[in-house]
Amino acid sequence: MLAKDGTRNTRFLWKCSGCKRQFTVRVGTVMEDSPIPLRHWCYAIWAACAGKKGVSALQVERQTGLSYKSALYLMHRIRYGMTPNREPPKLTGIVEADETYVGGKTANRPRAERLRLRALGHKRMPKQDNDKMPVVALVQRGGDV
Repeated sequence: MLAKDGTRNTRFLWKCSGCKRQFTVRVGTVMEDSPIPLRHWCYAIWAACAGKKGVSALQVERQTGLSYKSALYLMHRIRYGMTPNREPPKLTGIVEADETYVGGKTANRPRAERLRLRALGHKRMPKQDNDKMPVVALVQRGGDV
């Protein structure tokens, strides 16, 4: 977007014609909130798509001059963006629900915790069902959990 005097905006901001708010080309993408320059993103996306087996973070590091940590971050985000949307379909018809609580016996707690409780005056381990993890499963009749 050009300013009134004909110079380019240094931050490359655009203005939405609908809501009149400013934004950049990175908004809503895997590149959002990343300090890595756009040219490195473009190279890494091209390399990930062009190669039959993709590209490693070490190769991106060598080609762009980024640190390995930055190249790995870049590739993780690109691979995440390339994964298909795996959102399961909504359940319809008759849906069955079941729940249970998963966790070990309180008597199997670590020795240090048992000694601490005894020092507080407990002769036995108090029953702590609230420490157990609740697990809920929903299934559509004739479908998968």
